[in-house]
Amino acid sequence: MKWIFGGLVIISVLLGAATGNVGAVSNAAIESGGAAISLCITLAGVICLWSGVMHCAEKAGLIGIIAKIAAPVLGLLFRGIDKKGKAFGYIVLNLTANALGLGNASTPFGIAAVNELAKEEHADGTATDNIILFVVMNTASLQIFP
Repeated sequence: MKWIFGGLVIISVLLGAATGNVGAVSNAAIESGGAAISLCITLAGVICLWSGVMHCAEKAGLIGIIAKIAAPVLGLLFRGIDKKGKAFGYIVLNLTANALGLGNASTPFGIAAVNELAKEEHADGTATDNIILFVVMNTASLQIFP
């Protein structure tokens, strides 16, 4: 990717110089950089807020209730993992956040779920069937509230 984006920047500067629009290329780069920083700050605030809400739901026991409700279905899908373990809890957190339309807030839970699944299943740098299933379910997340 670095080569593709580097090539695009070089081509843009060369074409800007060839057409006499170097100033426009410079202004576009500066404005886009400012917009990118603004977007990062906005997304960081949203992720922090909803990650905090999900953490509070976990501490309040709401996630445990959802896990008990989802355990029969998820137990059939994720075979061989501990239904009371950390990996299963993170899977429930991730899928709950995705269902609520909090895709960005579900990312930390998804990373934690994959790490815990790898530990639980002794996956030495390879993706197990449960990790692949989780990644597919996370990617094609069902959202109740878009």
